[in-house]
Amino acid sequence: SGIDSTYNSYLFVFTDIYLHQDADKLTFQTGATYNTATTTAPVNALHTEDNGTATLDYVGSIAWSNQTTMVEISRGQSNAADACIAGILYLYNPSSTSFLKQFSWNFSMNEAASPSALQLVGSGSINTTSAITQVRFEAQSNNMTATIQMYGVT
Repeated sequence: SGIDSTYNSYLFVFTDIYLHQDADKLTFQTGATYNTATTTAPVNALHTEDNGTATLDYVGSIAWSNQTTMVEISRGQSNAADACIAGILYLYNPSSTSFLKQFSWNFSMNEAASPSALQLVGSGSINTTSAITQVRFEAQSNNMTATIQMYGVT
């Protein structure tokens, strides 16, 4: 995927991510075989369109603790024609062979469970001292339309 020691960090920009299955989730994974243990700490802010609910919560249901499965970086996304996910994910110092790799994300979306605006932010560590040279993003259903751009940051 073009990740190497040229840059200290990599920024992934997600624009108009459309998940074709209702309540689907955007996920990612890294590592040579895409099974690198990962730990995350996600938080979301939600406000329903009818003004009935406004919350700020730690999202324990998608907080990973040293798990090797795909990492959820969104909540259940609506597949309404006008719904999409947009945001960023930073991967810090992926070429280091001395330290665990850190990452953070910030996404805005429309939740499927109730018409609402939702912001999901989080951070995590990829629990390996091996260099990270590839990243995979996918919908849990494997059915999405997406624009994802990668930028090297010095």
